[in-house]
Amino acid sequence: MIQCNDYELLYLMNEFDEEAERILVERYLDVIKFRIRSFRVKERYADDFIQEGLYLFYNAVKSYNTNYGKTFFRYFDMILVRKFVRLIMKDKNYFYDVDLLEDTSMLKE
Repeated sequence: MIQCNDYELLYLMNEFDEEAERILVERYLDVIKFRIRSFRVKERYADDFIQEGLYLFYNAVKSYNTNYGKTFFRYFDMILVRKFVRLIMKDKNYFYDVDLLEDTSMLKE
């Protein structure tokens, strides 16, 4: 197993090293799951948020620049939080705050 910091792994990942990519994805998958729990996303939507988080992770790897003055962790976390907030605010009236009825007998006349 490679013992590298994020910057070395980012460089290796940009050079198409599959082992570095696997290690980084494992590290940041925990960050994605932590943010999903912190936003209290319902379990049935967690997989959608994980997929969105992984998509954002790969975009963050491509767009990260050390001149931003942030670590990659902070850069990715900022992007992730902003996207999750936008998703939840956009769709909160449709999915996330609605509990579907399991017993529909009360709807019958």
